[in-house]
Amino acid sequence: MTNRFVWAELVTAQQGDSSEFYRSLFGWQAEEMNMGEAGTYLIMKAGEAQVGGIAASPQKVPTHWLSYLTVDDVDATASKIEGLGGQLQGKPFDIPNIGRAVIATDPNGAAFAAFTPASSDGPTPSAEPPLHSVCWREVLAEDVDAAVAFYQGITDWTTEAMGPDVVIFKSGDTQVGTIRKMPEMAKGGPSHWMHYFLVEDTEASTKRAAGLGAKVLMPGMEIPGLGRFSVVADPTGGVFALWTNAAQP
Repeated sequence: MTNRFVWAELVTAQQGDSSEFYRSLFGWQAEEMNMGEAGTYLIMKAGEAQVGGIAASPQKVPTHWLSYLTVDDVDATASKIEGLGGQLQGKPFDIPNIGRAVIATDPNGAAFAAFTPASSDGPTPSAEPPLHSVCWREVLAEDVDAAVAFYQGITDWTTEAMGPDVVIFKSGDTQVGTIRKMPEMAKGGPSHWMHYFLVEDTEASTKRAAGLGAKVLMPGMEIPGLGRFSVVADPTGGVFALWTNAAQP
Protein backbone atom coordinates (compact mmCIF):
# COMPACT_ATOMS: atom_id res chain seq x y z
CA MET A 1 0.00 0.00 0.00
CA THR A 2 1.86 3.04 -1.30
CA ASN A 3 1.96 6.53 0.22
CA ARG A 4 0.52 5.45 3.56
CA PHE A 5 2.08 5.43 7.02
CA VAL A 6 2.65 1.84 8.08
CA TRP A 7 4.90 1.93 11.15
CA ALA A 8 5.71 4.10 14.16
CA GLU A 9 9.06 3.88 15.91
CA LEU A 10 10.44 5.52 19.02
CA VAL A 11 14.11 6.37 18.51
CA THR A 12 15.85 6.71 21.87
CA ALA A 13 19.18 6.26 23.62
CA GLN A 14 17.28 4.95 26.67
CA GLN A 15 15.62 1.93 25.15
CA GLY A 16 15.05 0.06 28.39
CA ASP A 17 13.54 3.01 30.25
CA SER A 18 11.32 3.87 27.29
CA SER A 19 10.10 0.29 26.99
CA GLU A 20 9.20 0.23 30.67
CA PHE A 21 7.27 3.51 30.41
CA TYR A 22 5.14 2.52 27.41
CA ARG A 23 4.54 -1.00 28.69
CA SER A 24 3.28 0.49 31.95
CA LEU A 25 1.20 3.19 30.24
CA PHE A 26 -0.42 1.12 27.49
CA GLY A 27 -0.04 -2.47 28.68
CA TRP A 28 2.19 -3.27 25.72
CA GLN A 29 4.43 -6.31 25.53
CA ALA A 30 7.98 -6.10 24.13
CA GLU A 31 9.38 -8.65 21.71
CA GLU A 32 13.13 -8.50 21.07
CA MET A 33 14.56 -8.71 17.55
CA ASN A 34 18.29 -9.10 16.94
CA MET A 35 19.34 -6.55 14.31
CA GLY A 36 23.03 -7.52 14.22
CA GLU A 37 25.30 -4.45 14.28
CA ALA A 38 22.27 -2.23 14.89
CA GLY A 39 21.68 -3.99 18.21
CA THR A 40 18.35 -5.14 19.64
CA TYR A 41 15.09 -3.77 18.26
CA LEU A 42 11.97 -3.93 20.39
CA ILE A 43 8.68 -4.70 18.67
CA MET A 44 5.86 -3.42 20.84
CA LYS A 45 2.59 -5.34 20.86
CA ALA A 46 -0.92 -4.73 22.16
CA GLY A 47 -2.16 -8.25 22.50
CA GLU A 48 -1.33 -9.92 19.18
CA ALA A 49 -1.20 -6.65 17.24
CA GLN A 50 2.16 -5.07 16.50
CA VAL A 51 1.75 -1.38 17.27
CA GLY A 52 5.25 0.02 16.86
CA GLY A 53 8.91 -0.35 17.69
CA ILE A 54 11.60 1.09 19.94
CA ALA A 55 15.00 1.51 18.32
CA ALA A 56 18.28 2.29 20.05
CA SER A 57 19.89 5.53 18.89
CA PRO A 58 23.21 7.30 19.47
CA GLN A 59 23.41 9.28 22.71
CA LYS A 60 23.31 12.71 21.03
CA VAL A 61 20.06 12.07 19.12
CA PRO A 62 17.04 13.40 21.05
CA THR A 63 14.26 10.89 21.70
CA HIS A 64 11.54 11.18 19.05
CA TRP A 65 8.73 9.27 17.38
CA LEU A 66 9.36 8.46 13.71
CA SER A 67 6.83 7.30 11.11
CA TYR A 68 7.52 5.13 8.07
CA LEU A 69 5.82 6.27 4.86
CA THR A 70 5.60 3.75 2.03
CA VAL A 71 6.88 4.75 -1.41
CA ASP A 72 7.33 2.77 -4.62
CA ASP A 73 11.10 3.26 -4.75
CA VAL A 74 13.13 4.53 -1.79
CA ASP A 75 16.17 5.41 -3.87
CA ALA A 76 14.15 7.41 -6.38
CA THR A 77 12.36 9.17 -3.52
CA ALA A 78 15.68 9.96 -1.85
CA SER A 79 16.78 11.68 -5.07
CA LYS A 80 13.65 13.85 -5.01
CA ILE A 81 13.79 14.85 -1.35
CA GLU A 82 16.68 17.29 -1.51
CA GLY A 83 15.38 18.90 -4.68
CA LEU A 84 12.08 19.54 -2.91
CA GLY A 85 13.74 21.29 0.01
CA GLY A 86 14.16 18.34 2.37
CA GLN A 87 17.33 16.77 3.73
CA LEU A 88 18.53 13.19 3.87
CA GLN A 89 19.80 12.01 7.24
CA GLY A 90 22.01 9.39 5.64
CA LYS A 91 21.93 7.04 2.67
CA PRO A 92 19.12 4.56 1.92
CA PHE A 93 19.63 1.30 3.82
CA ASP A 94 18.27 -2.22 3.80
CA ILE A 95 16.35 -3.74 6.72
CA PRO A 96 16.89 -7.49 6.26
CA ASN A 97 13.69 -9.30 5.23
CA ILE A 98 11.67 -6.14 5.92
CA GLY A 99 12.45 -3.58 3.21
CA ARG A 100 14.54 -0.56 2.33
CA ALA A 101 14.34 2.87 3.96
CA VAL A 102 15.86 6.32 4.17
CA ILE A 103 15.51 8.82 7.02
CA ALA A 104 14.81 12.39 5.97
CA THR A 105 13.44 15.72 7.13
CA ASP A 106 10.95 17.87 5.24
CA PRO A 107 11.57 21.60 4.51
CA ASN A 108 10.34 22.52 8.00
CA GLY A 109 12.61 19.98 9.68
CA ALA A 110 10.03 17.28 10.53
CA ALA A 111 11.61 13.82 10.40
CA PHE A 112 10.10 10.77 8.70
CA ALA A 113 11.25 7.58 6.99
CA ALA A 114 10.50 6.78 3.36
CA PHE A 115 10.09 3.01 3.16
CA THR A 116 9.64 0.35 0.48
CA PRO A 117 8.62 -3.02 1.95
CA ALA A 118 10.42 -6.14 0.75
CA SER A 119 7.12 -7.80 -0.11
CA SER A 120 3.39 -7.24 -0.08
CA ASP A 121 3.35 -9.11 3.25
CA GLY A 122 4.97 -6.12 4.97
CA PRO A 123 3.21 -3.90 7.53
CA THR A 124 -0.01 -2.25 6.42
CA PRO A 125 -2.10 0.44 8.10
CA SER A 126 -5.13 -0.76 10.01
CA ALA A 127 -8.55 0.49 8.95
CA GLU A 128 -9.55 0.45 12.63
CA PRO A 129 -6.45 1.11 14.77
CA PRO A 130 -6.46 -1.03 17.92
CA LEU A 131 -6.58 0.59 21.35
CA HIS A 132 -3.18 1.99 22.40
CA SER A 133 -1.88 2.22 18.85
CA VAL A 134 -1.28 5.25 16.62
CA CYS A 135 -4.64 6.41 15.30
CA TRP A 136 -3.58 9.70 13.67
CA ARG A 137 -0.55 11.73 12.61
CA GLU A 138 -0.22 15.48 12.27
CA VAL A 139 2.77 17.53 11.17
CA LEU A 140 3.27 20.92 12.81
CA ALA A 141 4.95 23.36 10.42
CA GLU A 142 5.93 27.01 10.27
CA ASP A 143 5.56 27.00 6.47
CA VAL A 144 2.44 25.03 5.56
CA ASP A 145 2.71 25.73 1.83
CA ALA A 146 6.28 24.41 1.69
CA ALA A 147 5.27 21.24 3.53
CA VAL A 148 2.29 20.64 1.23
CA ALA A 149 4.43 21.06 -1.89
CA PHE A 150 7.07 18.73 -0.47
CA TYR A 151 4.79 15.83 0.42
CA GLN A 152 2.83 16.15 -2.80
CA GLY A 153 6.18 15.97 -4.61
CA ILE A 154 7.01 12.55 -3.16
CA THR A 155 3.52 11.03 -2.88
CA ASP A 156 0.13 10.95 -4.61
CA TRP A 157 -1.42 12.93 -1.76
CA THR A 158 -4.11 15.50 -2.35
CA THR A 159 -5.27 18.07 0.19
CA GLU A 160 -8.51 19.30 1.68
CA ALA A 161 -8.80 22.41 3.85
CA MET A 162 -10.11 21.72 7.35
CA GLY A 163 -9.86 25.32 8.56
CA PRO A 164 -7.66 28.40 8.23
CA ASP A 165 -4.56 26.68 9.65
CA VAL A 166 -5.25 22.96 9.04
CA VAL A 167 -4.99 20.90 5.85
CA ILE A 168 -5.92 17.21 5.51
CA PHE A 169 -3.64 14.95 3.48
CA LYS A 170 -5.47 12.27 1.48
CA SER A 171 -4.29 9.27 -0.52
CA GLY A 172 -7.19 8.55 -2.82
CA ASP A 173 -10.25 8.71 -0.58
CA THR A 174 -8.30 7.82 2.55
CA GLN A 175 -7.24 10.48 5.02
CA VAL A 176 -3.63 9.86 6.06
CA GLY A 177 -2.89 12.84 8.30
CA THR A 178 -3.07 16.57 8.73
CA ILE A 179 -0.72 19.51 8.54
CA ARG A 180 -1.22 22.32 11.03
CA LYS A 181 0.35 25.75 11.29
CA MET A 182 2.71 25.73 14.26
CA PRO A 183 0.60 27.11 17.15
CA GLU A 184 1.83 30.11 19.11
CA MET A 185 2.36 28.03 22.24
CA ALA A 186 4.80 25.82 20.30
CA LYS A 187 6.70 28.60 18.50
CA GLY A 188 10.43 28.05 18.61
CA GLY A 189 10.04 24.30 19.02
CA PRO A 190 11.04 21.84 16.29
CA SER A 191 8.63 20.91 13.53
CA HIS A 192 7.62 17.28 13.87
CA TRP A 193 5.05 14.63 13.10
CA MET A 194 2.84 14.27 16.17
CA HIS A 195 1.67 10.73 16.87
CA TYR A 196 -1.78 10.34 18.43
CA PHE A 197 -2.35 7.17 20.46
CA LEU A 198 -5.91 5.92 20.91
CA VAL A 199 -6.99 5.59 24.55
CA GLU A 200 -10.30 5.04 26.32
CA ASP A 201 -10.05 8.12 28.52
CA THR A 202 -7.71 11.03 27.75
CA GLU A 203 -7.70 12.42 31.30
CA ALA A 204 -7.12 9.05 32.95
CA SER A 205 -4.27 8.18 30.56
CA THR A 206 -2.71 11.63 30.95
CA LYS A 207 -2.76 11.27 34.73
CA ARG A 208 -1.25 7.80 34.46
CA ALA A 209 1.50 9.07 32.12
CA ALA A 210 2.35 11.87 34.57
CA GLY A 211 2.51 9.35 37.40
CA LEU A 212 5.02 7.35 35.36
CA GLY A 213 7.28 10.40 34.95
CA ALA A 214 5.91 12.05 31.81
CA LYS A 215 5.58 15.82 31.49
CA VAL A 216 2.14 17.13 30.52
CA LEU A 217 2.68 19.70 27.77
CA MET A 218 -1.01 20.29 27.04
CA PRO A 219 -3.88 19.13 29.28
CA GLY A 220 -7.00 17.56 27.81
CA MET A 221 -8.63 19.62 25.07
CA GLU A 222 -11.87 19.02 23.17
CA ILE A 223 -12.23 19.06 19.39
CA PRO A 224 -16.02 19.35 19.04
CA GLY A 225 -17.58 16.37 17.33
CA LEU A 226 -14.28 14.52 16.94
CA GLY A 227 -12.70 13.77 20.26
CA ARG A 228 -10.43 14.84 23.08
CA PHE A 229 -6.64 14.89 23.32
CA SER A 230 -3.67 15.86 25.45
CA VAL A 231 0.05 16.18 24.65
CA VAL A 232 2.78 14.72 26.84
CA ALA A 233 6.53 14.09 26.75
CA ASP A 234 7.69 10.72 28.00
CA PRO A 235 10.46 10.61 30.65
CA THR A 236 13.15 10.46 27.93
CA GLY A 237 11.69 13.38 25.94
CA GLY A 238 9.55 11.65 23.29
CA VAL A 239 6.50 13.84 22.57
CA PHE A 240 3.16 12.25 21.68
CA ALA A 241 -0.58 12.81 22.05
CA LEU A 242 -3.30 10.81 23.77
CA TRP A 243 -6.61 10.71 21.90
CA THR A 244 -10.15 9.60 22.76
CA ASN A 245 -12.83 9.52 20.07
CA ALA A 246 -16.01 11.49 20.69
CA ALA A 247 -18.99 9.38 21.73
CA GLN A 248 -21.13 8.51 18.74
CA PRO A 249 -24.85 9.39 18.93
